[in-house]
Amino acid sequence: MSFDAVYYEPESLNYELGRQLEEKFAGVLWIPIESHNSIKEMQEKPNSEFGRMKRNLIVGIRKTHKYTENHKVSDYLVYVHRAINGDAFPKAPDLYQQELMIGRGRGRYCYRPEARAEAEEFLRREIRRVLGDTPILYIS
Repeated sequence: MSFDAVYYEPESLNYELGRQLEEKFAGVLWIPIESHNSIKEMQEKPNSEFGRMKRNLIVGIRKTHKYTENHKVSDYLVYVHRAINGDAFPKAPDLYQQELMIGRGRGRYCYRPEARAEAEEFLRREIRRVLGDTPILYIS
């Protein structure tokens, strides 16, 4: 496994795993960051750079032991808001499809499980197509 760069929180090197990663990837450029949750350099890149950005290793420290699931990514949920201001966004498409969606709170909808499963399969294929065998690792 190789990476283009390692973005890391310097405090992560105070931990055994951080030191092991530093040793294992010593030949890779190490770039210090303030927070693994907000890397400005990556946030400013266009979506077309997504595949290349995934070739970096991000090393950070979990600040809390509370796990908050990120449905938009981990479960491939896509929320649609029905309260789009038509005057401000006159060309906004209406993404709501009653037969495919269920309510998730006031004015918010997401896809039913069967439609979500189809979308997940599509996204996994696309990730494989774009990233190939590059592993996506989540270490906490």
